Amino acid sequence: MLFLNQFKLNLNEKLHLNNDKADDITIDERIRNDVEIKGASLWILICAILVASIGLNVNSTAVIIGAMLISPLMGSIMGIGYGAGINDILLIKKSFKNLFQATLFSLLASTIYFYLSPLQDAHSELLARTSPNLWDVLIAFFGGLAGIIGITRKEKSNVIPGVAIATALMPPLCTAGFGLANGNLTFFLGAFYLYSINFIFIAFSTLLVISISNVTKIKYENSDIAKKIKIYIGIAVFITFIPSLYLAYHLVNEAIYKATVKHFINEKFENNQTNIAKLSINFNEKSIKIIVVGKHISDDEIKKIQNELYANGLTDTTLKVFQNGEIKTLDIQSFKDEMNNNFYTMIQEILNEQNEQIFDLETQIKNQNTLNEESALKELTSFFPQITDIEFNNNINLFENNQTYEQNISYTNKQISIESTEKLIENDKNKIKNWLYEKYKVDSNKTIFKIIDK
Repeated sequence: MLFLNQFKLNLNEKLHLNNDKADDITIDERIRNDVEIKGASLWILICAILVASIGLNVNSTAVIIGAMLISPLMGSIMGIGYGAGINDILLIKKSFKNLFQATLFSLLASTIYFYLSPLQDAHSELLARTSPNLWDVLIAFFGGLAGIIGITRKEKSNVIPGVAIATALMPPLCTAGFGLANGNLTFFLGAFYLYSINFIFIAFSTLLVISISNVTKIKYENSDIAKKIKIYIGIAVFITFIPSLYLAYHLVNEAIYKATVKHFINEKFENNQTNIAKLSINFNEKSIKIIVVGKHISDDEIKKIQNELYANGLTDTTLKVFQNGEIKTLDIQSFKDEMNNNFYTMIQEILNEQNEQIFDLETQIKNQNTLNEESALKELTSFFPQITDIEFNNNINLFENNQTYEQNISYTNKQISIESTEKLIENDKNKIKNWLYEKYKVDSNKTIFKIIDK
């Protein structure tokens, strides 16, 4: 019992948020100072939106992350949650006003960019922002928790930039602008819903932390005002949360469906005589299109496989198999695009691997050269004690007049320099040269051999 009580005390000490909490005035100043978006901060926001739009347009994750780091949107969102937590209606109104204006400017900037941009394809980074679900809610909620916990500490934390990246406030706004610029309502609604999830749940998590912290709160004679504020936020959270549950359910079902289809298709078509060239799965239409190469599959076999689909839980699913010249009935452009993307990825991986190998080899060669010099000096001094140093130099482009044994300087790429305390006779020089050429496999026609007598 004593051990359990001690464990509880230790756990409470570790997890208690008030141990290193900043004073109320510091917390209040930090949050209020970041609420207003105007002047320099507004221009920074516009620049961040344009950078994020370019990143989405060219499908560059690094550029998008950079834009999220410089975005000033977090201040207004946390201002809403903080204002609700301390019952400050004026702060809530001010934060909402600034967030609304910032959102309008962001949408305007991204819409203008995508309207003028010659690149109109929706890449994966854009598409990822059009179908939010429960996981996006969890990211926003826990990201918001981390943010407000960090900002209420005595030591100023660098957690806010991390929260901005994790919750990804900027990309959904840019994707919504893409939808407006291209007249795509699905893109706009999906992206703006993700943006709404982010700011509502960041504000909600901020409200929760402030509510349980010992932060001074404003008290009204009529306590119903504070209650109404929290009720409105609760309604907004509920309305935002419910669709995400449905979308998450849909996403899980789609993932299970595709995994089941892939397992079934590989089991039926991947063998020594038949290979799958392309597999296309449409969850909404419950259809499978497959291109196979190799041994021809008869219609009876295909019908048998179609019937087996139902036995594997893939009811209402249609299977179309294309082979032996039937590919023309498929979406050829889609097939080409996928093959090109796969080829590009494969080439990029090969190049990266080769670059790593080249770097390793260069390092090994450099290390080997150092060992060769030491080893060569040790062996040479056992026969010629007067030799004190040996040095190998690669890519030599200078020709010295005393190196008359070189016939053509354009072939020279290595110099071997030897230092000796005594003058070496010609016979000894030739012995040393021949030994070095033989031991290190260097081309005598492409090597300058130089002896320095001290």
